[in-house]
Amino acid sequence: VQYHLIAGCFSKVKNAESLVSQLQKEGFNSAIVDESNDLYFVAFESYDSHKEALSNLNLLHQQGCETWISKK
Repeated sequence: VQYHLIAGCFSKVKNAESLVSQLQKEGFNSAIVDESNDLYFVAFESYDSHKEALSNLNLLHQQGCETWISKK
């Protein structure tokens, strides 16, 4: 099981890939982590533990980034 901090969801893979590229340039280990209902989910980062994901979610919120945890 992995916990992903979602940065955005897109109906077009090209838009998802663009965000992945942008986030990687900012230093995140970003990737498209899921495709569901014709949406591509882009994660800032992915973690093995919920505790670590929650800690980093709070840090991103403090920096003004909107995100939520997806478990896959």
